[in-house]
Amino acid sequence: MTEILEQFELRDGPIHVWPEHQAIQEPANGLFWTRFEDADRLHAPLTGVIDRIFEQDFNRERPPTGALGGRKIHHVDMWGIPEAELLDARARAMFCRATGSQTAHVDLSWANIYQEGDHIGPHAHARATASVVYCLDQGEPDDDPYAGELFIVDPRLPVCCSKEPGIMTTPFKFHFGNGCMVLFPGSAVHYVAPYRGKRRPRLTIAWNMNVTPQAGSFKNEMDGIPDRVKRVW
Repeated sequence: MTEILEQFELRDGPIHVWPEHQAIQEPANGLFWTRFEDADRLHAPLTGVIDRIFEQDFNRERPPTGALGGRKIHHVDMWGIPEAELLDARARAMFCRATGSQTAHVDLSWANIYQEGDHIGPHAHARATASVVYCLDQGEPDDDPYAGELFIVDPRLPVCCSKEPGIMTTPFKFHFGNGCMVLFPGSAVHYVAPYRGKRRPRLTIAWNMNVTPQAGSFKNEMDGIPDRVKRVW
């Protein structure tokens, strides 16, 4: 883990990794939420670099199925812009503040590019004490309030079991607008409902984190990373 800096220098001036009055809410036990009011300063550079990699490496082609959560671009800290490094530091700071840990090690990070019809079914994350997700761009407005949204659906979490303990009857949905960052246990079952935007993608960025580094690596961890910036392992 690299040290979490206090601030970064962006094109329009310095910015704190964790703003002075930035508060974290815990709407349910083990589920955390915050929103960064300065998110607009990061939006254009981050969407720009995601769009460039999507064009250069994938020619904007979609995956063979829309059921895998859209196209992925891995290793946020290797995108080569200070805004990505700042956001990576914010995710690690979120982990430390939510868990009380003094350390935060990223096992894998990636952007999700959701296009029309993209979604991902219920799943959990291996090799992750916690998962952090940031909403970069909600995409197009939709009359369906659940389209493209992230839900927690785990029968081990009381918030999902309002009818009977241990029976998942109540999916939990975060308030997840632009600039929002959430954290939940990596083992928590969650899914993303189908996104229906036709012209603009929905963009989220995710991290799997632990207090200590994990041995080995995911076999697909280099998907979406150009040869010129791949790390030598």
